[in-house]
Amino acid sequence: MRLAPRAALPILVAALLWAMPASASLIGDSVFLLVTTQTGQGLFNGSAVVGDGAEYLILGDQVELDFDAESVTIRFLQTRPWNFRVNAQSLDWRDDQGELIDGEIVGLNFPGFEPSFSSFTEHQFLLDPGSPAPTFQAGESFVIELITAHSAPEPTTIALAAVGTLSGFAAARRRRGRA
Repeated sequence: MRLAPRAALPILVAALLWAMPASASLIGDSVFLLVTTQTGQGLFNGSAVVGDGAEYLILGDQVELDFDAESVTIRFLQTRPWNFRVNAQSLDWRDDQGELIDGEIVGLNFPGFEPSFSSFTEHQFLLDPGSPAPTFQAGESFVIELITAHSAPEPTTIALAAVGTLSGFAAARRRRGRA
């Protein structure tokens, strides 16, 4: 059976879409960070664009925060107690082309460390280490994994839509051939 050139184009498009991974990332997003004492006194606030390396160096260069695609690493550069709150806001996800897409935080995961209090909404999270404040050694770090949901279509969804479209084309062609 030989495919007509017009029928080959949708098949090619479906194959290309099938090969594209669905992805969403904080890379390229401007994130606002607010750091306060546990009583609410401001220690730091500012915005940075998420990219390679640490976005924030805070508390007299003692702590750095590095935002990645879907996680945040807090690294202690000097031995010190974690006696401050971290509030990251304006977390928006981008697709491979850097365009904003719908997404939201649906959970937080702390492998190896659990703060006494954490909360999140769709586009922000808050961490409080509690009292007494834990002390971290120079070089120690921990990761906050952002568990997210995105509206980017998955490859299988796109493939199913392509198969349905191709089936419709095939049915129309058969009807045209009978007439």
